[in-house]
Amino acid sequence: MRKNRTKRLCACGCGRSIQPYIYPGSGNKGYGARKYALDCDRVAREFSDKNFSPTDLAWTAGIIDGEGCILIKLVSDLRRAHAPRRHVLAIDVVNTDPRMIEKLKKLFGGWSGISRQKTETRRIKYRWMISSSRAASVLRLVSPYIVTKPEEVQVAIDYAATVRGDKLVGADVLVLREKYRQLLMNLHHWRADPSPKETS
Repeated sequence: MRKNRTKRLCACGCGRSIQPYIYPGSGNKGYGARKYALDCDRVAREFSDKNFSPTDLAWTAGIIDGEGCILIKLVSDLRRAHAPRRHVLAIDVVNTDPRMIEKLKKLFGGWSGISRQKTETRRIKYRWMISSSRAASVLRLVSPYIVTKPEEVQVAIDYAATVRGDKLVGADVLVLREKYRQLLMNLHHWRADPSPKETS
């Protein structure tokens, strides 16, 4: 009887499934979580070295400043009921103009789709999202052009430095990642109301 195999995900948090590979010097197949995560890091480096024009990077920075959200999500693994949630860096952009979303996806890849269907009173909304190492790469590329969210970009880049492709990390690293997540949330709240509260 064939056993049901659990789909395993890349250790870097990118969401890609891990493919079995042959260990060197052995005929046995295994799931190389660390090896696959390092491959993802290599892809991210190649992505960072792509020849983007300053105009495209400045345009992307403006979109992230005005329409984007930089966040560190806590993601649950639905296949493993008792697995701890993991932190995932993401950039999320929502807009009613599909041309913006299409250009972002053409430049950097990621996911795009419909965020909200059209109703009688509301227009359809489109969403672009990119996560994990690729999100960090985008932020590093556009950081010189960021105007209104430099603190958020720096927190996200600092968080990304704690993700090195290891599936198992120490408690101290998890605490540090959660600290960055909370700090980013606080920056979001501050941005919603940056003026100091008046006291009577």
